[in-house]
Amino acid sequence: MKRVLPILFLVVVVLSGCVGGGYDEYYYISGSVYEKETNKPISNIVVLVESTGITDKTGPTGEFKLLKGRDSYTITPISSGWTFEPKSYLVTRERHDLDFLATPVARVPVYEDEYIKIAFIGCEPSIYPSVEAFLVFEMVNKTERVISFLTPTFALDGINLRNVIMFDDLSAKSFGPVRVASFDPLPTMKPTRVTGAVKMIDGVSYETLANISFVDIPVVH
Repeated sequence: MKRVLPILFLVVVVLSGCVGGGYDEYYYISGSVYEKETNKPISNIVVLVESTGITDKTGPTGEFKLLKGRDSYTITPISSGWTFEPKSYLVTRERHDLDFLATPVARVPVYEDEYIKIAFIGCEPSIYPSVEAFLVFEMVNKTERVISFLTPTFALDGINLRNVIMFDDLSAKSFGPVRVASFDPLPTMKPTRVTGAVKMIDGVSYETLANISFVDIPVVH
């Protein structure tokens, strides 16, 4: 019986190591995205952990937060309409200083009223299995309300998009990309004209704020 106790002790130690090891396999990393010229935070920028499909969107303060494993991963912002400095970070440990400076590329103004300003950025492929592609707009929210969107209808080069939804809301007093998700392939990824209509509502009270529409706006690439 004297030899049994040391063996049991060894088994308990080994099992404890196996069970306890899982707690340290993941950790959070975070950072923010700012417009380079104004240093204002940008919301709705998608940040990707490459090769994993893990993403987060920046909030009204420009901040993102991601859970990752202990291996090395590349962290990259992937939103259309912007170039980023740096283009990515290689992360090998827990970090909370992964800041990006964003510079806008060409965009086409399509709508402006007392509440909101909208410009068309372009089309981008989707990283989500159920979505084929996105139409990407830059929107400026001039109100104190969270803005949501209903009943979107869009057309590219005169061809109606039949199966689309608004993919993003827009925080109060903020600006950033807002995407229209298409569940069907787009007729073109480089349209020359864009048409759209959508109802803009208060994201909390659901009060209708405006009905937005624009027709055959020329797109310059």
